[in-house]
Order: sequence, then structure tokens, then C-alpha cells
Amino acid sequence: ISSLFSFLGIMIGVATLIIVMSVMNGFRFELINKIVGVNGHAIIYLKDNSSSNINDIIEGIENLDNIESVVKELEVHGMVSNKKNSSGGIIKGIDKVDLYERNSIADNIIEGDLKNFDGKNIILGIRMAKYLGVKINDKIKILTSATTQTPYGAIPVTDSFRIIGIFDVGMYEFDKNILFMPRDQAKILTNGNREISHLEIF
Repeated sequence: ISSLFSFLGIMIGVATLIIVMSVMNGFRFELINKIVGVNGHAIIYLKDNSSSNINDIIEGIENLDNIESVVKELEVHGMVSNKKNSSGGIIKGIDKVDLYERNSIADNIIEGDLKNFDGKNIILGIRMAKYLGVKINDKIKILTSATTQTPYGAIPVTDSFRIIGIFDVGMYEFDKNILFMPRDQAKILTNGNREISHLEIF
């Protein structure tokens, strides 16, 4: 009986250890995949608005070991609104080909698709879509802190965009706060002041 209980105690202890380690490793794997899927493994923020030698910088990074890709992005903070509600958001300007390669977004489009990711079209997270009460083909307005000069003084840059896709990556912070739009349109939201804000390295 003592041997049996000793054996059962060791068996339960080892089984508990294996189960806990497996759960934690699985949680870590999923968490890293979701975070790195939306953002790069490393981000290089550009100090100024100059992008004249950006291709040389990208080429130098791509020649390093273990580099899969380097993505140009233009990040803009703004207010997203429609007739029902409004919310702050992070607008990521990205090229269409780079968005297709970002599997965490491309593989988690639950409504719409990325075929028309050009012009004044955007995709956003499911949490933001629900908060704003919008769906595919609805239009939303984006207001940024950049200003443009008019006869009546400086006014914030604002524009309307059509929703062509809704994604669900499974993390509230991303699904509630991030939108993707073509990089040339994000440049317009900065009043043409910037083309690239940072490089994301995978």
C-alpha cells in the first residue's frame, strides 16, 4: 500500500508539472504569435521626415542573418467616428503587398477581403467595428492632429474612408484600436509631412 501511494503521488506530481508547463508554453506561443503578428519583432523609428536613403537602410537590414522581411509603415494617431459614436485609434499606413504577407491580419479577416485595399478604403478590428456600430461598405471619418492652412486659419486634416474588411486577431487592444489603410492615404492624413514613420522588421 505504501509503494502504491508513493507511486501515485509521484505520478500525479509529474503529470501536474507536465500539464502546467504545456499550458504555459502554449499560452506563451499564442501570445507571442499574436503580438508579433500585428507588430514586427523589432521596430526602427525614423528620427526625421527624410526618407531619401530609406531603401539603402532596408537593403542593409535585409542582408543581415535571420531577416524575413522589412516593412515600411506610416503610423498616424487620430479620431475615428461615424454618426453613432467615435473612438481614438492608431492608423497604420501600409502597402497592400506587405499587408497580404502579414498572416495575423490576412488570415483573420472575418468580413470583407483585402482585394480592394487601395484608395480611400480601410480595414479595422471587430471590437472597433462593434463600438462604432459599422459594417462592411459603411463610411467613417478620421480626424488627425495634422493641420492645413485655409483662409479661416489652420484646421485639422479629416477625410472619409470606406470599410472593406474587418479582422479579429483575438487580442482586445489590437481589435479595438488599430486600423490599416494604404500608405499613400495615411500620408494625406499627415498633410503630406511624412511618408514613413518606422520600419517593422520580421
